[in-house]
Amino acid sequence: RLIYGSCISELGDPQTGLEIMNEAFNLWTSTGTIITRTFYLALRAQAYAAAGRAREGLDLVEEAGRIIDQYGERYYEPEVLRLKGELLLAVSEGRGAIAATEAGGIFAQALDVARELGYRSLGLRIASSIVRWAPQRQRGAAIDTLRTALSALQEGYATGDHRLARELLAKADS
Repeated sequence: RLIYGSCISELGDPQTGLEIMNEAFNLWTSTGTIITRTFYLALRAQAYAAAGRAREGLDLVEEAGRIIDQYGERYYEPEVLRLKGELLLAVSEGRGAIAATEAGGIFAQALDVARELGYRSLGLRIASSIVRWAPQRQRGAAIDTLRTALSALQEGYATGDHRLARELLAKADS
C-alpha cells in the first residue's frame, strides 16, 4: 500500500497518496521493523513536498537520517540526503544564501555516497538537483557534474530521471 500511495501521489493526487501511505506506514511500523524504513520515509517525504508540506517532508528525511546513523542502513542514503537538500531549500524562507550553501554541501555528500555505493542512477538524480539549485556562479561545475553522471549510464534512457537530465542539459546548452 505504501508504494501504491506513492504512485497516486506521483500521478498528481498527493493528498490521497499521503492518506494511503500514512495508514500503511503506521500499520507496517507497528510490527517493529526497521529494515527499509528509510526508503518508506523518503517516499512519504516526497509526497509531503508534492502536497506543499515541505516542512513535514523535511522532518521525515531527518528521521530517516537518524535511522541511517543508528542502524547503518545506507542503501537509500543518497536519496535521503538529496531530498534533505531539496526540502531544506523549499523551507528556507529568508535564508536563501545560507540555505543554498547548506544544501550544496548536502548534495555533495549525497553524490559522494552514491558514488561510494556505485549507485549511478541516484547519482544522476542528485546531479539534476545540483543543477536545478546551483547558484549562477556554480552553474558550470553543476552542468559538468550532470554530464558526467549522464554519460556513466548505459541504460534507462526512458526513465524520468534520464529525461530530466537531458532537458536540463539542453536548456543549459541553449
